[in-house]
Amino acid sequence: MRPIVDLNNQWHSEETVVYYSRLNTIFLLVFSLILTTAAFYFIFITQYILALIFLVGSIFLLNYIKHFLLEWNTIQLRINSKGILVRDEPLISWSLIENERITSSMVGRNQIYYFKFYNSELHKSYEFKLDKYNYDFFELIKSVEIHRERFNKNNKII
Repeated sequence: MRPIVDLNNQWHSEETVVYYSRLNTIFLLVFSLILTTAAFYFIFITQYILALIFLVGSIFLLNYIKHFLLEWNTIQLRINSKGILVRDEPLISWSLIENERITSSMVGRNQIYYFKFYNSELHKSYEFKLDKYNYDFFELIKSVEIHRERFNKNNKII
């Protein structure tokens, strides 16, 4: 029987690069454009209170989106057989990473997934809310498992 995590799988790249999700960012931009258009429509039909509400909502949404647009091409996580590189920090070796996992929590009817791990050298926990990134929880955890096993194999850790 073939193992689920196949270290010899040539289809899996040497490195997993995680960015902010472009689809989510574009969706939020389109939604803010709709809010702005609605605000101008309400100004046109002299519904100033509704126009103000929609315009303020659009401004808050654009302010929120600004962060994602500025970081559009910035790598947020880089996962390879050496370890995990978090955006502005040095590479964390797999020998220092403990308890890497995906967790979830319910917010209303929505289930939110988080990628978490612990750096034993710095005694620091990392948590990434996955709905912001271009990988879903299943793809990310499989990639982590594959790279962790490659590290173990290369360093002859059983």
